[in-house]
This record gives sequence, structure tokens and C-alpha cells, in this order.
Amino acid sequence: MNIGYLIQQAERTPSRAEQRAADIQRGELARALAALLHPRRGAELPGHAASTAIVVPDYPPADW
Repeated sequence: MNIGYLIQQAERTPSRAEQRAADIQRGELARALAALLHPRRGAELPGHAASTAIVVPDYPPADW
């Protein structure tokens, strides 16, 4: 393995697409962990329905 290449990749700023993909993966992981740790999270609060729809905003906003 080329250690210089690995260091360069770790130090460079990720592109918008790479950052968005990383954010989506982190969100999916967090959702999966939350489902494992709290399987009936929305059911125990009266009047609150559990939401299954997740909206991922455009990263970063287009007006930047």
C-alpha cells in the first residue's frame, strides 16, 4: 500500500458528492442503530406517530 496516497486522501477536503454520500451513510447507520436500541420508539408516546420518511437535504445548499 502507498502510505503517501493514504495520507493525501485523509488530508484533502471531500467534494460535495463525497460529503453527501458520507452524510447519507452516517444517517442510515444512525437510523439502524436507533431502530435496534429503541424498536418501539414512537409507540410509547401518545399522539406521536413514528415517521418512516427521511428527507435528506441537498448538501451544501445550492445558494452557497
